[in-house]
Amino acid sequence: MPSGSPGTVANRGTAIIEVRNPAGEPLPVIPVEVRTVDWPMPAELSEDIARMTDARGEYIWTDLPPGEYEFTVRVPGEDVAAARRVTVAADETSRVPMTLG
Repeated sequence: MPSGSPGTVANRGTAIIEVRNPAGEPLPVIPVEVRTVDWPMPAELSEDIARMTDARGEYIWTDLPPGEYEFTVRVPGEDVAAARRVTVAADETSRVPMTLG
C-alpha cells in the first residue's frame, strides 16, 4: 500500500477499517474502537469522541503512532462484534477488513 497521504504526520501510520456484512455490503454508522496492545494508549487516541464508519462502511484512522493495535467494531444495541489486531507502521496505510453479522 502507498505510504502516507497528504496531511498525515511523518512517522505515523494510517488504518482504514472496512466493515462489511457477510454478503460483502458496507455497513455505515458502525462504532469503531481502538486499543493499543502491550503499550500505553497515547493521549490523543483516548479522547472520548464518536468514531463511526461512513456510507462506504469505512473509518480512516490517521496519524497513529507505529505499534500494534486492536480495532473493534460492534452493532449498536446488539451482541454482535468483531475485533482484529493490526501492526501499524510509520508512513504506511493498513487496510483492516472486518465482517459483522
